[in-house]
Amino acid sequence: MPAKTVPMTLLAEMAPGDVGDMFLLMTVKEAATTRDGRPYFKVAFRDAGREVSFPIWEDAAFSSACRDEWEVGAFYKVRARYVETNFGPQLEIEKIRPVQPADERDGFDPLMCTPQSRFDPEEMVAELVGLVRRHVTDAALSVSPGPRAVGGPSGSVFEISGRLAQPPRLRSRPPGTHAQRHPLVRVPGPEVR
Repeated sequence: MPAKTVPMTLLAEMAPGDVGDMFLLMTVKEAATTRDGRPYFKVAFRDAGREVSFPIWEDAAFSSACRDEWEVGAFYKVRARYVETNFGPQLEIEKIRPVQPADERDGFDPLMCTPQSRFDPEEMVAELVGLVRRHVTDAALSVSPGPRAVGGPSGSVFEISGRLAQPPRLRSRPPGTHAQRHPLVRVPGPEVR
């Protein structure tokens, strides 16, 4: 009997009852207990358009994997059913594993799990450059005459005072899981951690 094929989908596009395979970013994992003392993990997964938070109960199929293996900030390939409950939207996980390099063939890109602005990135950059031109008086921080952007919106590099400022690289945690400086422009100077 042939294996059941499940379509690749986006969490943001799922309707109640839909089952699909998707790439998700784990954004929350917190140990908790109910008022009655029943232990569970509160977890949340997201893609660019939706985040879903739900419990993994101590006696559930994935509770030991959640406790021992799942990590906030890691990407997972998940097969799940999307359901609406009295407690809000939830996922009923059927399969889950960490993303692997081969998943790029199925369309995995970390940015697909990062919230995106509803505004056009190039317009935001133009507005930012305009603000710098009007309000920054320190020559070392100002945009050089006729600023030029090198690269596209997702990998823009701007010339600032004749030096290139590149966006910060991802560190141990991907965007969307902690506070960051502006992802498009970084002024050269000492690194602050």
